[in-house]
Amino acid sequence: MKLRPLIDFLWLSLFWCSGLLLLLVLISILGYLFYKGYSSLTAEFILSVPKGLPLGAEGGIFPAIRVPFP
Repeated sequence: MKLRPLIDFLWLSLFWCSGLLLLLVLISILGYLFYKGYSSLTAEFILSVPKGLPLGAEGGIFPAIRVPFP
């Protein structure tokens, strides 16, 4: 019996399981944030610019979303 294919299979399984666990944690965190913050999300909050003193105390988040995508 060759040991190398078994070791390769075990490492591949470990990598897949860790990747799936990472995705599960990420989806759980995003789901929790969406569940708790859904009532605060409005079109005005997302699409308007920040205003108020200090800057950003009121208004939206559109410039923060738009900046990474020129």
